[in-house]
Amino acid sequence: MMWKPIVGFVGVLIFFFLLMRTRKHWGKAIEWLSIFWFRIAFSFVLLFTLHYLLGFAGLFVPINFFSSLLVALLGIPGVASVLAISIYYNFF
Repeated sequence: MMWKPIVGFVGVLIFFFLLMRTRKHWGKAIEWLSIFWFRIAFSFVLLFTLHYLLGFAGLFVPINFFSSLLVALLGIPGVASVLAISIYYNFF
């Protein structure tokens, strides 16, 4: 069971080395990663706020890595899709 995280970590390292083959790409890659991690953190905060506020109405909004990744990648359509899935799950 311990080999799966190690293989994943090595795969991520190989991906970053392939992405940053030359020195001029390092700045762009680091900028992209910082923007991406900020979007994921902001999506966790947004999902937590929605979970807290809509909890009073009896609606459960999931807060997990998949839903925050969906919101981080898609933006407003991601929020709408997470809300649509949670409404469908809670009421139907």
